[in-house]
Amino acid sequence: MSLEKAETLEGVNVRSLTSFLALAGVAMFLPFFLHIQWITGPIINAVLILVLFLSGIRSAVIVALVPSLMAMSGGLLPIVLSPMVPFVMISNVLYILLIDLIYHRSKTENGGYW
Repeated sequence: MSLEKAETLEGVNVRSLTSFLALAGVAMFLPFFLHIQWITGPIINAVLILVLFLSGIRSAVIVALVPSLMAMSGGLLPIVLSPMVPFVMISNVLYILLIDLIYHRSKTENGGYW
């Protein structure tokens, strides 16, 4: 194995990657199985927070963009609401950034409040 591949594999956090992939899969396919919005929405929001704390802000922003696209591409979203998808995606990203900001502002030497 070449040196570049070995250095790349050493830099990969396997636990963070597996949690990211598992939670991204839940966020991606949950709208196809649960068609009740008042159940699906809070579960997706919980998944976004878990991805933020387990994998970091970059991964959480990526996962925040996925559920709306999957609901639209899978035909679960009425065609009349398709212009709202970018606003939902932006609100998901703002939700992640706000949770991250609140967490870092409330951090003490013992860790965050939660």
